[in-house]
Amino acid sequence: MGYDLIPKKEGVKSKSGMIFTWPVILQETGAGYLFGYGENTFDPGYYVYNNSLDNGSPVSNDGFEVSKEDAIIMARLFRGYVYVKRTLREQWLEKSEDERAMIKSLFGDKVEPPAEIFLQKIESLAEFFEQSDGFNIF
Repeated sequence: MGYDLIPKKEGVKSKSGMIFTWPVILQETGAGYLFGYGENTFDPGYYVYNNSLDNGSPVSNDGFEVSKEDAIIMARLFRGYVYVKRTLREQWLEKSEDERAMIKSLFGDKVEPPAEIFLQKIESLAEFFEQSDGFNIF
């Protein structure tokens, strides 16, 4: 079961799938903070399982509503994320294999910037957010 983003604006195509990536995208871009969701809380699962809001959870396929304003904020966060990560990817690729290995040994495998295909997906979502007038997550 993936995540489907259904726009409020007619004529904008829904975004579907993202079975494993949607929660990661919310976490990586910081967009989860708009909804009180993320790993950097005292209890990461609290929001999902003990939601006190009436409109569900951004990661539970329950029709969670994202307002037009929040969608625009998410688009800005996503574009900023892509800008920073692309710059880091360019710097990463300029390093030698030995330098990359040393950096990974110090900071772990997660230090390597995301692949271009992931960044393109984030950009595509930013465009969707800008056009959607808000959306629901199913």
